[in-house]
Amino acid sequence: MRADLVVVATRRRGDALNMAKVKIMLILSMVLILRMPSALAGALTHALLRVGGPRARQAVEKGMKQGIMHSFPGGVQDLLAYLHRHREDEIKQAVGCMALMIMCQENTENRRIAGEQGAIQAVVNAWNRHRENKEVQNNGHMALVIMCEDNTENRRIAGEQGAIQAVVDALNRHRGNKEVQANGHMALASMCINNTENRRIVDAYGQTVRHSPQLPFARPER
Repeated sequence: MRADLVVVATRRRGDALNMAKVKIMLILSMVLILRMPSALAGALTHALLRVGGPRARQAVEKGMKQGIMHSFPGGVQDLLAYLHRHREDEIKQAVGCMALMIMCQENTENRRIAGEQGAIQAVVNAWNRHRENKEVQNNGHMALVIMCEDNTENRRIAGEQGAIQAVVDALNRHRGNKEVQANGHMALASMCINNTENRRIVDAYGQTVRHSPQLPFARPER
């Protein structure tokens, strides 16, 4: 399945999409992404996040959530095993970080489980292993923002396990990438909410918390 065909098919129909067909297409796409060992997986993920109007975007999000549930029936634990198993595959790391973000979004229990089961360390490991891959960096930033949402313990864990240093490294390496810059600063902000130690570390790196960690994620016009 080509990423550009997904975009064309959804945009042409706009808000008058046949939601049932789109949902099926997106579930199948997510299943393919999670098993696809090539750059096409990254391109397809990128395309799925930018299609259509409000109703189309809702269909994308719903389809991706159902696709993730189908691919990881064991929930967060299954996803973390997947990230560990494919730790050298940058495409699967990028998609896995995106799946983690979606799995924890609007789900307090999954955020708690993610923190307890080592999801933050898994994201930090992905960042450090694949420093030059902007999708790994950006998707990891978004996953971290969600995991730290309304979760004091996850903020503490993030600060202690090197998440701040890894985000600062990404900001320095990817200065020309608007999404990495926007979501990286949002990740820093999410770790600093009611956490003076994390803010001290951010200040020590000469960084300024510039974005409030609020949805939707910053995706500046290119």
